[in-house]
Amino acid sequence: MTNDAIEALKEWKEYVKNSGEFTYFKDSKYIFPSETCEFMTESALKKRFERFLHSSGLEGKIHYHPYRFRHTFCTRMALNGAPEAITKQMMGDTSSEIVNSVYTNIEKEVGIKESRKYI
Repeated sequence: MTNDAIEALKEWKEYVKNSGEFTYFKDSKYIFPSETCEFMTESALKKRFERFLHSSGLEGKIHYHPYRFRHTFCTRMALNGAPEAITKQMMGDTSSEIVNSVYTNIEKEVGIKESRKYI
């Protein structure tokens, strides 16, 4: 997920918080909660996102799968220095190898920039 997408999600959460709309999930800890303010299933999130893509004219232009959010989350945790044990726990995985090799996707440019802090 790009920085622009992350910023857009933050703006959305702030909009929901300050708006008179979406009152049924205003206090949810999730960005896209179900109508009961709880965790939205992957299939429900996918359907909602597909409706958004269709209504925004982006259908067919963006290749989306909810699982990508796991990659973004894990990468952001790594880049911000979160301990591996915490990231592993939050991801619900038991193997550090899976977290590091599958979910943490650090672009080459970002890796070079970050590594310069330590050299």
